[in-house]
Amino acid sequence: MRGKSVFVCFILSLGFVMLYGNVTAKDVILEGWFKLVDDADQSAYEVGFDTKIFRSEPKSYYIKSVASLPPKSKGQVYQGIQADAYRGKRIRLSVFLRGENIKDHGWVYLQANDSEAIRGGADHRMAKNSPDWIKCEVVMDVPQNSKTISYGIALNGEGQIWFDDLNLDVVGKDVSETWLYRREEASKPSNLP
Repeated sequence: MRGKSVFVCFILSLGFVMLYGNVTAKDVILEGWFKLVDDADQSAYEVGFDTKIFRSEPKSYYIKSVASLPPKSKGQVYQGIQADAYRGKRIRLSVFLRGENIKDHGWVYLQANDSEAIRGGADHRMAKNSPDWIKCEVVMDVPQNSKTISYGIALNGEGQIWFDDLNLDVVGKDVSETWLYRREEASKPSNLP
């Protein structure tokens, strides 16, 4: 079961390069994507394009810390989509990551949400630093009650992560899930104080 493939790629911003030439653009967020910073000022992390370091021409996208950060700071760039076409299916998010000067870790995540909470998700943590591109994949089943799916790249603490060739696919059940957490509602109260 190969299913429908939705190619979500940062190279679609080719128009940006055509407009602005061979540049590194700072704090440029693609339409439909969002930057989120936890436990620090929004300006503590920068996102943008890099035309010097990339896996596939003409550029990659990056997130990096640009300030001294308090403990447990996290910067991320993410996108959310409607889950309608994916409910009850197994999906895979794949992306190539590269890291530099990472003090904590970087990761890629994929999660399904209903109207009240995150119901399931998966993530893949990368090594602190990698001068080579590392392929990261996360695979999960999308619950039937999911309203949205969100995915992104996050950086905990200081450093820089480049990412390129991001792809979201429907895959068959022969591809193993990599989920690390799944929230189900309890049928009765538990752990009451």
